[in-house]
Amino acid sequence: MKQAILNRIAELGGDISQTAGNSLIDDLQKITFNHLLYFKRPDEEPFYDFYPDFYDKKSRISKKS
Repeated sequence: MKQAILNRIAELGGDISQTAGNSLIDDLQKITFNHLLYFKRPDEEPFYDFYPDFYDKKSRISKKS
């Protein structure tokens, strides 16, 4: 693996100390991260913000009937 790629992985917080440079597959398996590389959404219902609007529309429709 190119040293520039390993340097970038290290900048992102990856541990590249176990890589030997023998094969790409071995190096990729030995790289570890102690944190997520993406933003993790809080555990909540999907589309939670849309629920009140949906509920209001449904209740207005049912009241008209």
